[in-house]
Amino acid sequence: MVSQASVAPQFGLRRRQLQFNERDTTIYPTMIALVSFFILCKVVTMLRDKYCPRPASEAQASLLQYNFLQHLPGFTRGDVEQQLVHAERWKCDICQFENLVETLHCHLCGTAYDKPSQSPAMKDNAELSSSVALSIEPVALQPLTHRQLCARSRKNWTRTVVNDGMKWHFHCDQSSAFETQGCVIQARASQAQDDELENKSLTLEWLSIDDCDVQNTVVGEKLLLPVWCGLLQVSSLAFSAKYAWFLDQVSTIVLPYEAHHFRFKTRREHVVEEALAHLSQLDGDLGCATTRYEFKGEIAIDAGAVQREWYMLVAQSIMDESLGLFSIADHDTNGYYINPASQTKITEFRAVGRFLAQAILSGQVVPLQFSPVLFKAILGSPMTLLDVECMDPPMYRSLMHVLESEQVEDLALTFSAVERNGDSVVEVELIPNGANVLVTKASAHDYVTRMVRYLLFDRVQHQLAALLHGIYDILPPALLVPFDFKELELLVCGLSVIDVHDWKLNTIISSNLKDSPVYSWFWEVVESLNAVDQAKLLQFCTGSSRVPVQGFKGLTSYDGNICHFSISGKNYTPGMYPVAHACFNRLDLPLYPTKELVQAAIEVLLQAAPTGFTIM
Repeated sequence: MVSQASVAPQFGLRRRQLQFNERDTTIYPTMIALVSFFILCKVVTMLRDKYCPRPASEAQASLLQYNFLQHLPGFTRGDVEQQLVHAERWKCDICQFENLVETLHCHLCGTAYDKPSQSPAMKDNAELSSSVALSIEPVALQPLTHRQLCARSRKNWTRTVVNDGMKWHFHCDQSSAFETQGCVIQARASQAQDDELENKSLTLEWLSIDDCDVQNTVVGEKLLLPVWCGLLQVSSLAFSAKYAWFLDQVSTIVLPYEAHHFRFKTRREHVVEEALAHLSQLDGDLGCATTRYEFKGEIAIDAGAVQREWYMLVAQSIMDESLGLFSIADHDTNGYYINPASQTKITEFRAVGRFLAQAILSGQVVPLQFSPVLFKAILGSPMTLLDVECMDPPMYRSLMHVLESEQVEDLALTFSAVERNGDSVVEVELIPNGANVLVTKASAHDYVTRMVRYLLFDRVQHQLAALLHGIYDILPPALLVPFDFKELELLVCGLSVIDVHDWKLNTIISSNLKDSPVYSWFWEVVESLNAVDQAKLLQFCTGSSRVPVQGFKGLTSYDGNICHFSISGKNYTPGMYPVAHACFNRLDLPLYPTKELVQAAIEVLLQAAPTGFTIM
C-alpha cells in the first residue's frame, strides 16, 4: 500500500540535472573550473562552526536521559567527507585504492595493511642502508585471491580525449591479444535522443571498442567533449573526493521531502513482490522522492532502521534463486549474475534497476553479491576474456585450454553452447548451423570470441537492458561515469567485512560507561564473534548487516544525517538483556557484573531473529 504526499511537485527535470544543455556552450569551461573549485570549497567549509563536534559530556548525558536526538552531530555524509579531506591514508599495493590509516584491510580488495613500524624520515642514512639491505631478502609471495585479481584490473581501461575525440585506452603492458580486444555494451544511440524513452524498451548492442562511440554513455546518450573533460577530471580523483562530488550532485537530484514523498506499507512475507510492484509504477521524478516504510502489524516509526531493513530484505529476496532473477555464476566466490532462464521477467528487472538507483540515491548499502562483471555492464566498461575469469573461473580455464591446445579437434567442440533451463538442457548455436560446425585449431580464436560474447551478453541481453533501463530511469547516466566497477560495487554494497576497531572508534557512550569494565567486555565479546555473528549483531543494533561506504562514521538516520552508533549503560537487574533502538543506532547495555554475563546476553540476542519491529 502506497500513500503519497506532495506540494506542487515539478517533475521531468530533476533526473536530468546532470544532463547539460548542449546549446549552452558557456557551461562547459565553467564546469571544468567548478570541478577544481569544488575541492577547495569543501576544505573551506570544514571550518564552519556547524561541523565542530559537540562536547562529549553533552552526548553522554543525553544518552542517559533517553534523548535519542540530542547527541546527533547534525551533519551529513557529505560533511563527513569534507572533514576527511586531509586525513592520512595508505594506498593498497594490489589495487591502488586509498584507505584511511585506521583501516586494517583495503576496502576494495581486502589486502591487509602492513603498517610501517617507523617513518623513513626518522632514520639516519646508516639505518636506511641497513633497512634497504634487509628488504632484499627473499619473501614468499602469496597468490592473489579472486577478489584481489578483479580489483587489480579496475583501471585497465579508461576513457581519454584525443584529437577532438575520445577513445578507450588499455593501460596494462603485459597482456595477451585477447585482453586488449575489448567490447562494450551500449544502447543504440538513436534511442537516447527519444524523449519518450521511459515508455519504450532499451535495445543493447555488443560493440568492439573500435566500433563504439566513446562519447556515448551506456544508455547511448552522447555527451559533448567539454562535459567529458569535467567528468574525466573527477574520475582521476581518489574515491573519497569522487564520493564527495557524488553526494553534492545527489543533493540536487533528490526531491525535497516537502515537495513529494511516499509512505509505503508492506507485508513482511511479501516484501519483494510488493516492492517490485511499487517500483514498477514509479514514473518520471517520482523515483527521486523520499519514501518512509512500515511493516504491517509491527510497531515502529521509520527513523532509519525500518528503511534499512526494508532495503536489506528486498535485496536478500532479489538474490534468492527461487525468484529466478539471478543465479550463482561462481560457487567459490558466491558471485551472482543474471539468470539466463529469466527472459520472461523483464518488468521485474526494470524494477530491480530502480531499486538499485534508489538505494544509491538514499545512501543505503545492500547485500547484493553481484559478480564484478555486472557492475562493469552497468557502467558500460570494456569487457574481455578476463571478465569471464572474474565471473566464472572454471569456464575461463576451459576457454584458455581451447586457445592453448594443439589438439583442439580432440575436444570435439562445436560452435554451440549448452544452457540449463530448469530441469532441461538447451543447446544454443553461436553461428548459423553451429551445432554441426567443429572447432579446430584455426577456428579456436573465433570460437572463444563468440563464447565470451555469449556468456557475458547474448544470453542475458534483454534482462540486462531492462536492468539498465531501470537504473537510468532515475539516475542521470553521467552521475556514475567517474567510478570504476569496483568503486561502484563499494557504492552499492558498502563494506561486507565489519572492522570492529572502526566500530569502536565511532561509538558514543553514556557517562556511566566511561569507567565501567562493561564497555571493554562488550568489545572483547564482539571481537571474539565470527563474521556472521558480528553482522547479526550489527543488524540487531542498526537494522542493517552492512557498513556504509564511509565506515561506521557514515551511519545515518532516516533523513540522511549522520547518526553515530551509541551505547547507553543501564542499571542491571537479573534477567535483563540489551535493548536496541535500531532507528537511532543505539544499544542499551545493562551494567553486568561479569564479562560472562555480557557474553551470555549477546549470545541470546544472536539466537533470536534479527528482523522485525515489535518493541522499541
